[in-house]
Amino acid sequence: MLKGRSSKKWSGLAREARPLLLPALIGLAGAAAASAYTVARLAEKARPDFALQLYPSLAPAKTHKADALLADTAAGRGRFMRARSLAFESLAADPLNPAALRVIAATEPASSPRLAPLLDLASKASRREVGVQLLQIELAVTRNRVDQALHHYDQALKVKPSVGSILFPVLLNAATDRELLPSIRCVIAANPVWLRNLSSWVLENPELMPQFALLVPALPLRSEAASQDFGHAIVEGLVEQRRYPEAYSSYLTYKRAMLLTPKEEHRPYRPFEWMPVESPDFGAEANDENNAFELYASQNATGDVLRRLTRNAPGRYRLSFAVEPLEGRPQSFQTSITCPASSGSAPRLPSKVSAVGNIVRVEYAVPPNCPFQWIQMTLKAGTSPVRMRLSRFGHQTI
Repeated sequence: MLKGRSSKKWSGLAREARPLLLPALIGLAGAAAASAYTVARLAEKARPDFALQLYPSLAPAKTHKADALLADTAAGRGRFMRARSLAFESLAADPLNPAALRVIAATEPASSPRLAPLLDLASKASRREVGVQLLQIELAVTRNRVDQALHHYDQALKVKPSVGSILFPVLLNAATDRELLPSIRCVIAANPVWLRNLSSWVLENPELMPQFALLVPALPLRSEAASQDFGHAIVEGLVEQRRYPEAYSSYLTYKRAMLLTPKEEHRPYRPFEWMPVESPDFGAEANDENNAFELYASQNATGDVLRRLTRNAPGRYRLSFAVEPLEGRPQSFQTSITCPASSGSAPRLPSKVSAVGNIVRVEYAVPPNCPFQWIQMTLKAGTSPVRMRLSRFGHQTI
């Protein structure tokens, strides 16, 4: 009797619980699906196959798998059709999917009339899909549409600055083409947001510094890219590579930019301005306020203490400066002028030295094949240390 009552009681409870049980089961199923979706989204890029096992209709995972196929050259040419099929599946799951449109465009023949409309549609769906910009660059280049290619360069670098490591070398090498250079300079003159990144990248990749020098004249003078932080390193780097014409043209631009900044922030652009050599035994100390230098040499020490790179046309010149002894008497003090070459040793130019009071004059002639000149001053001390001040520098044609 008790057993019958208990059975009826549980049956009644089950009937009462049924309306609550179904929503609970649905909720658990929904939670499981949501959990699978969340995990799939986390894995979609690194492990697209795993993500698709969890959530077979996940559009981004299909696109990432298609990208992996395109990058896998060992998979043979059949990978293009498989990637294209995945892209269409991704597009069916998410019609506003620029990545899928990009993959479809990437697998389209270069001569296909559908290619440009596909890329335009992908770009309209999202301007942040950098792969679309890269494909549009390629398409514009094949069609010889320089301005369009540069527009997409700009867009790609804005959307994803990290592609600079891919695009900057292409841009700089393109600048060596005389037909392309004016258009590239126009882009630089507009002060794009990635211009500072380009300058930084060039410092890290100095082998392309000469190509970058072609763009320096177009730098907006008030831009960060034209600041002394970059200018000094660029000019000195070009001189180290013996790219003297590029170094000089860059110097002129960076110097003009510096003159727009407060005077107290100015630093001499060496070596096109006098550059002191500093070492424990000999060298020079600059006093930039009055354009003077204190030269020094320890007992029996000798070495170059002051130097400058100049650019003078063929002709005769006179360098002058005032000398003020401060300590001791030098065993010798010489000024030499040489013609730097792109390689090898630098031939020395004949010079004539004279003195009137404390003013020293050095006269020399620049031959036609010597567009740049190194002026170097060498100090040699005798049995006692030497210190002297040089000031009132002058340089003129004669």
